Amino acid sequence: YSSDIGGTWQIVVMNWDGTDKHQITFGPDRHGYPSWSFDGRYIFIEIYTEDNWEIYVMESDGSKITRLTKNPGTNDWHPNAHPFEYKVLFESGGTGNEQAFEMNMDGTNLRQASKPGVSCRVPKYSVDGKKIVYLGNAGGREQIFVMDINGENIVQLTDAPEGARLPTFSPDN
Repeated sequence: YSSDIGGTWQIVVMNWDGTDKHQITFGPDRHGYPSWSFDGRYIFIEIYTEDNWEIYVMESDGSKITRLTKNPGTNDWHPNAHPFEYKVLFESGGTGNEQAFEMNMDGTNLRQASKPGVSCRVPKYSVDGKKIVYLGNAGGREQIFVMDINGENIVQLTDAPEGARLPTFSPDN
């Protein structure tokens, strides 16, 4: 999880029962939104650097932090590790025009997962890797949508009067 330590967000890990908390990032910039690789070897994170968010990957102990995106002036954030491959899904783009992108954990094979013109925020993989759930816009309100991994077959799941945010899949999809 992310924690404000000395005025800067850092990544902290702990056991499932809250024991053995320890900080694993120590950089001067804000570190946030950690997402573990399927095998627990790596953690994808976002770091606020050069006036915007970028996607990084690191070993699970916080070592070997490697920058994966470099898009000055455009936020690349909200990483979500693939459920069984070394890939990451993330959000990129200007406000109101956010898109979902996917790439390998070494930054190669970058592809846009969402269709242009569809605001796609905080994307998350389904457990089987075939769907993406995301925060979108419907009638000026934030709502939850799901689509195929290729951006097709978009379905609006919520129509909440006050909006809906931060979707995720349950373990059984």
